[in-house]
Amino acid sequence: MSANCQHFNNNNCLALNFQCANPNQLKNCAWKAHYQWLQLDPNEQTLFPLNASLKQQILTGASINWRKYALNRTGGRNMTATPFEDSLSKIITQNLGKNNVKVQTRKQEKIALGFKPIVDILIKKDGYPSTFILLKTYLGPGELRACVGNAFFTKNLLGSKHSRCYVVTLNDFSSSLKELIRISGSLFDGLYSVSGQSKVDGLIQNLSKLYS
Repeated sequence: MSANCQHFNNNNCLALNFQCANPNQLKNCAWKAHYQWLQLDPNEQTLFPLNASLKQQILTGASINWRKYALNRTGGRNMTATPFEDSLSKIITQNLGKNNVKVQTRKQEKIALGFKPIVDILIKKDGYPSTFILLKTYLGPGELRACVGNAFFTKNLLGSKHSRCYVVTLNDFSSSLKELIRISGSLFDGLYSVSGQSKVDGLIQNLSKLYS
């Protein structure tokens, strides 16, 4: 074991069940943080089954990507982000399919005045508000600033009546981040943390009400 990582043993990652992907960056290994955030809480499968399912799906996909990275050191910042997007999109589709919604991932959406953001998950239904979901493997002040910019232009160009903006992150919210979120006001219709208290089960419930 290493003092910088409880999962490191003889150049292997016990969390990855494979050779370590970041032997020279044990203290700041992104996979170590992602792995911790994706562990199930006690009774989570009973109390928050959708969040538990999401964690398991992300962990499966991300593990494959990180093992590939450990072998050839190629791969970008999407090793966890892409399974995150695909897994949440799948859960949304499964739970809202009967509501005749269209769910798209990594969609560049032309809004107005040249503003055309790439939306992690976009949900549409004729006659209903469009939902923009921004996903972050880690949400800190810098990442929140980018989300605020997206939400600000989306809400002001489309109008609050015709748009909904949500943020979903893997990490829990720190006390200082919660204060920044509070200051951002009504730009967001909801912020959810896969590893925190505001689970994605609440997001699915809100979307189900919106598109019913």
